Formats: sequence, C-alpha cells, structure tokens
Amino acid sequence: MECDETRKLSTKPRVVIVGAGMAGLSAARRLRSIKNADYELIVLEGSHRIGGRICTTEFAGERVELGATWIHGIEGSPLYEIAEQSGALKGDMPWECMDGFPACPIVKAEGGFVVDQAVVEPVVQFYKELICEAQNQQEIQLKESFTKAGYDTGARASNLGAFLKMRLNEFLSKQEKASANGSLAFDGNGASVNKANGLAHKVPSPAQSSEWNMRSLLEGVFSIQENSERTETAADSLYDLDLPSFGEYWEFPGKHITIAKGFSSVIYSLSSVLPPGTIQYGKIVEAIHWTDSHNCCGPPVHLHCQDGSIFEADHVIITVSLGVLKAGLAASKGAILNSHLNNLCKTQNVQASTNVESLKDPIQRNGTHMALFQPPLPQSKVEAINRLGFGIVDKVFTLMEPTQGAFHKHMQFIYKNNFDQEKTAIPSWMRKTFSLYPIHSKSRILLAWFAGKEALQMEAFSDDKIASAIESTVSEFDCQKTVHSGYGSIREECKRLAIKNGDDMDNANGIRVSKTSHSNGYHPRCSIKHSKWGTDPLFLGSYSYIAAGSSGVDMDVLAEPVPGDLDNENSEQNIPALQLLFAGEATHRYHYSTTHGAYFSGVREAERLLAYYGWLT
Repeated sequence: MECDETRKLSTKPRVVIVGAGMAGLSAARRLRSIKNADYELIVLEGSHRIGGRICTTEFAGERVELGATWIHGIEGSPLYEIAEQSGALKGDMPWECMDGFPACPIVKAEGGFVVDQAVVEPVVQFYKELICEAQNQQEIQLKESFTKAGYDTGARASNLGAFLKMRLNEFLSKQEKASANGSLAFDGNGASVNKANGLAHKVPSPAQSSEWNMRSLLEGVFSIQENSERTETAADSLYDLDLPSFGEYWEFPGKHITIAKGFSSVIYSLSSVLPPGTIQYGKIVEAIHWTDSHNCCGPPVHLHCQDGSIFEADHVIITVSLGVLKAGLAASKGAILNSHLNNLCKTQNVQASTNVESLKDPIQRNGTHMALFQPPLPQSKVEAINRLGFGIVDKVFTLMEPTQGAFHKHMQFIYKNNFDQEKTAIPSWMRKTFSLYPIHSKSRILLAWFAGKEALQMEAFSDDKIASAIESTVSEFDCQKTVHSGYGSIREECKRLAIKNGDDMDNANGIRVSKTSHSNGYHPRCSIKHSKWGTDPLFLGSYSYIAAGSSGVDMDVLAEPVPGDLDNENSEQNIPALQLLFAGEATHRYHYSTTHGAYFSGVREAERLLAYYGWLT
C-alpha cells in the first residue's frame, strides 16, 4: 500500500473521462462541484460534438431528436430539474412530441382497410395487463404459470417473448370458443369489452378480399404492441429479453415529456461548468493499458488514441457504450465485429458508397483485432459484458404534406404474416415498422421507428431507397401519400423544380424540397432525415437490455471498478486502486437504457473517486 498511499498524498491525481455523453459529463460536473477537490481532469471525446447518444437537430424548421427523446417521469428526475433551471422547457420553434404522446391511432391492415377500435382496444388493454403481470411476477410464479399451461420451464420460460406467446394463445383460444356462440370474450384478465361482440363473425368486406379473418386481425394488433416493445427495449426479438429481470426496470413518476429546446440543451448545461479545454475532441481511444502488477509509482493507466496521442491517468471513468465494450473484448471482439459487418453486408442492395471499412475503426486496424483493455478485464466482468444485451433503435423522420384533411393522422400497420416478396411492394425490413405518426398534432413531419436487424438494414440504404420503401408502405395501406428523399443525385433536379414552382430551398436546415406531379394534381413537399446508431463505430447500437440468460447482477458487475478500492488481495500486492471505473446507462441496474440512468452512473463514479480521496463529506 505504501506506493499507492504516497501517490494519494503527494501528487495531484489525474482523472480521464472517456466520452462526453450524459454519463461522462455528469461525472465531470460532479467532480467540479467539490471545491476542495484537487485533481487534473480531461474528457476525451471521439467525435466532434458532445452528447453521445443524445443528438438534437433541426428538420424542416422543427426541432427533432435523433437519439434520446423523453424525460421518463418528471417527479424526482434530475434531468427535468436541469432542463427547468436552464430554461430549456420553453421553446422558440415547434419540437418533437410537444403535445405529448401521439393521439389515438387509426389501425389499418395491409390492403388498406381500417380495423374497428372495438377489435383494437381490448387487445391493447390485454397487452398492457400482460406487461404488468410480467413486471410484477417473481421467477417462481412465472415458472409455475408456464408449467400449468403445459410449457417447458427451461429456456422458453426465461424470456418475455415466450411468456407473451403463451398468454396470446390462451387469449385467442378463448375468443375462438366464444365466437362459436356468436360473441367475443374480450376479458383480458378482467377487462370486459362487450361492444366487440357484434364483430365476432363480421369483418369488413375489404378484409375478406385480402384474406384477413378475426384471428389474424387480433394477432396483428398484438404484433403492433410487440414491435413497439422492441423499440422501447432495443431487443431484436422479445425472445431475447430476460423475463425474471423484466420488472427490475422502473421510471420516475409523473408526466413523460420532451424538451422544448432539445435534449442537447441539458448536455450543454452540464458542460458549461467545465473550464475551456477540458474536453478534447476527435480523441478515439483504441487501447487502455492498466496495471495488474506492483509497479505502481508512475501513472498506472495509459490511454492510446487513434491519432497517436497518449494520455496518462491515475483513474479513468469509461463511459463508452456496451456495444463498444462488447466489440473491444479481446476474446470475443473479432466474432462480434465480423457478425455485425456480415449482417450489414447481407442487406439487400447495399449501396456501393456504404463505407463498411469505416466500421473497423477504432476496433480493427491493419487487419488485426486490438484489445481495448490490456491486460484483459477480469473474467467476471468479461462474462457480464457478453451476457448483457445491446440493441439498435433508429428513427426516420419524413417530411410530407397531408393529402387528406388539414393534418396528418397517427397510423398503425398490421402486416400479413405470409407474403410473397415478389408480389408486394413493401420490403421485408419495413414489415416491423408498426406506425407512422406526426411529431406533433400540426406537424408535416412523420416519424417511423426501426429496431434490431431491420434498423441495421435500413442504415445501409440510401435516403432515396428508404423514401421509396416508405412510399411503397403507405401506398399498400392506401394512405394516398407519396414521399421522395430529395437527396443524392436528384438534389439539383429538386432545386430546379422547387424554383420553377415557386418553392424556397430550406438551406438553413439542409432540406431539399420538390413538387412532384401526381394524377390527382397534388404536389407533396418531401424529404427524410434519420439516425444511424448501429453502424456508427463510436456506439455500435442504441441502448442496453437484460438479455435472456443474463440478470441485473451483470449490470452490477459491469459497474464495479477495476481494481476495487476494497480488494484486499490487490492492496497487499500494491496494485493501484480504482484505475478503471465504469459508467453509462448499461451500468445502472434499475434505470438502464435511459438518460437519467446514464446521469446517475456518472455521478456514482465521480463520488466513488471523491470518497476515495476523502473529499466527499
């Protein structure tokens, strides 16, 4: 302990934070809040902006979020407090979801007919009750439930997808029995909806011509809820979500709101307390060398950046995404990265301009996989990183003029399960995009969500191809809307058409607008903007989830410092404590996947250091 104690008493500790997102900046802010703390602080940011997976931008004169969007409950949320104190809750332009969640949707089945709300509402209520059941039941109760239903209580009983499938089958079986008597038994665990009874044998004639029946419609409405769950959890499949741990996640009470001046305004507020030069941009860390030996009289950690610069530190707070951690593990990094690239390359019609090679940095250079941590992390942490889930969620904003009425409607889509790709214009990667809705009640901008492999496929396409897919989808559902991206090779043609028709180019927001002739004489203005979190090498995805076979304990393990400050074995060997500290949403057992979870994790690690040096009272 002598060398470690000597360094604590005689030198100013050097702290490096990797990442200027929510976790990194909340850690830096907390460190700065203690006036008697004497340390050197640097924040290394790989990109040329702060915020990480928070990215506010403007589109068609409105404020939108490419990443984090919602404050999940305002009562007790530190982010709400920061936004309120900084004046960010009052905007100077329209912003995404400024009037709350989108209005009650119009549900349409493929072929273009509207599904009666008497069919939709009971299924939606039933799904909500299932989620509450999954969140509240303990593992033993869940296994008993599966056994009673005749299901294997092994692997199938451990994930949310299997649980929902079991309950849906029970629900559908009950409806089929009731329909034989001329009624529907919509009693989803006590919620009776008798007004649906008259639809037991009556489906609108367009549905009959499209080979729909009542069971397929009920399954379709249920699938909308499941695909929505995928975007909320980032899981490619609900079978990937651990069921016993599902109830550990919780949100703050109170309203869920978006921020008028954008989520990035919270980031700017956090960074405002840092002295100029604290954040260094363009510093992609590709190797972190720490010590597990007694040679501790110099700085124990060296960070090697892609640009050749090297930073020495006594303590490093690592806030990179779980996706980057997974890719950076020495043992499994190659397989993960190759799988990621292979999925991308298998996407149909990948554009020649897609820079797949760029994904290899900072993880792979000159054909050789490099370990992010040298020596490797403890095996328990490596196993936790491998078990936890990390998925992709993307948003596609589409600027379109409404063709019917004054404003866009909130649309939800039921797709056919059995389809011939050669006979449908809807591409397979669009068929889990469950909705298209205006970002507020009077907006011309529509928003669609993508998750999992469909999101990764979408990211590989050009804006023109994405726009074409959206156009094909809304056309198949008879929404009578047309969209073109207005990007790429047709940029000048759009400009020419805009000028010819008296339109202005929105240069400030980078939106190209066009007027395209249609048989009905209508000329919609159109463009798109979307995120690409899955193929961004600084993130490799969006947010974490507790995967089947994992548990909240793995997030606790991920949050443990290396070496720990109370590790007797390391103390006896004179190994410097708290060299590597881990923060980020994936390290918070109860608030994972959220911005406030990231915030809390950064504060936690800052306070760990402050307490270690006796600066925290």
